[in-house]
Amino acid sequence: MDFCSRCGKPLEEGQVCTCMTSDNSAENKARVGSPGFINRMKNRMGIGDPERNATDCYERGQLITPDSIKSNEGEIPIKQYNIAVLRTLWKFERAEGRLQVTNKRLLFRAPGRSIGGRTTLQHEYAVDEIAGIEARRDFKFSLLHLLGGLIVLAFFGYISFWITTWDFKMAASLGVILALLFMAASIILFFMVPKVFLLKLAVLGLGLGSMFMISTTGSVLMRLLTYLLALIALFGLFLFFMRPNLVISIKNKMGMGEGPVDIRRKTIKAESTGFSEVMPTEETESSIREIGAMIGDIQKLGDYGVEKWLVR
Repeated sequence: MDFCSRCGKPLEEGQVCTCMTSDNSAENKARVGSPGFINRMKNRMGIGDPERNATDCYERGQLITPDSIKSNEGEIPIKQYNIAVLRTLWKFERAEGRLQVTNKRLLFRAPGRSIGGRTTLQHEYAVDEIAGIEARRDFKFSLLHLLGGLIVLAFFGYISFWITTWDFKMAASLGVILALLFMAASIILFFMVPKVFLLKLAVLGLGLGSMFMISTTGSVLMRLLTYLLALIALFGLFLFFMRPNLVISIKNKMGMGEGPVDIRRKTIKAESTGFSEVMPTEETESSIREIGAMIGDIQKLGDYGVEKWLVR
């Protein structure tokens, strides 16, 4: 039995897959796109490549092979994962990493964009030469996020401090009520809004600034409430600057030993991707659980292993 080199669908001998006859479909034509205003401006300013500006820089919805790169003879795409998001904030770079397993290769491709235009990171590994895969998800400290979180806290804290001061001068009770409302709203939003840590820090800054102003009046209760809110703000800041981190180490058979090739963030010791952040996605966990077994079955079982894991 043969397989389609584009989608991996099983075919009878001499049969042409339906996906091979749809190259002129509206979907594929939409991929090319037409140069809109933004793309025309990019072309005039010399940002990026004119032939690529009009296409999706992240190649979303495309298979690495055969949509983005050429397939080898007889290569069958088996499964693909959107495995990582790569960023370097200070350079305004962002890429979306995909990992694809075929019967011949393990492919990692991360197309993206930066101020200067589109970027591409690509690694290829022969399935037969892979000795093992090690994946790790953890959290790393980010100085840039720490500074950004402190700026957000200080900015919104100053705004609420100024508003509360103005209301307190008009009526002391009005200022106290406003400060307590800011505090209650900030605590509720902190615990109710999931994962949007920058928004959490903004509302905590509003509450903290107003409570700090009221605490200067000498009330012991207000000081205690201010300390409580400050502890919550520090906890929110910690959650914000500890960033999710993904490391994938692919070990190749090299003579007497193994040579690891890593997909990880840029560090002093290793610069595998050139990006300062490599963050997991929703599909990362499933890929970690499956890829090792999938490659092992392909290496040992051949076509049967391909049929076992093939996504139809």
